[in-house]
Amino acid sequence: MNLINNHLYSSWELICMGCGFCASDCPVDAIANGPRIMGT
Repeated sequence: MNLINNHLYSSWELICMGCGFCASDCPVDAIANGPRIMGT
């Protein structure tokens, strides 16, 4: 599901997900969406 949804995210969001949910480097949006997209 990740790959299907990745195109909806900007580069910093992809980096956030790619490095394993780097909350400290990401805005609240990515923190909120990351786990849902990743299925965490």
